[in-house]
Amino acid sequence: MRSWFDWRHRAPDPVTDGDAAVVDGDADRVEIEHEVARREAAERRVASAEWRDAYERGRRDERARRPTFSLVSVAVLMAAIVGGGAVFLAAREGSFTRGGEVVDHTLSTAADKAQAPIRGAADRTGAALEHAGQSLKDKAGSGDQSGK
Repeated sequence: MRSWFDWRHRAPDPVTDGDAAVVDGDADRVEIEHEVARREAAERRVASAEWRDAYERGRRDERARRPTFSLVSVAVLMAAIVGGGAVFLAAREGSFTRGGEVVDHTLSTAADKAQAPIRGAADRTGAALEHAGQSLKDKAGSGDQSGK
């Protein structure tokens, strides 16, 4: 019994003398078709390379047009965080008024804690300046007495 794919393994039919001229004419036509196919393939490769280049240029241009990080985006993000926190506190405290009181109390406590070291440093600086001024006066006064 013959297989369905038996035709693949059979030898081609021999060409008769009358068909040889047709085959030779076909060979030229086939060669021309192959040349046309090669040219079209080369044009497609060039066209696809141009498309890829244009695509990459477009991606670069879009990235350049849209900055990845800006001060405005940071400000919007911070405003969104603060707004979310205010809504959370309002929900937890039961009203926006009590939530605002919690925020005010927290901010005043944080400001006092931040100002304490600054006040201490300012007091120490003021005391050091007074001491330096007094020291200069004493030296200037002792210089006047030795000259008399």
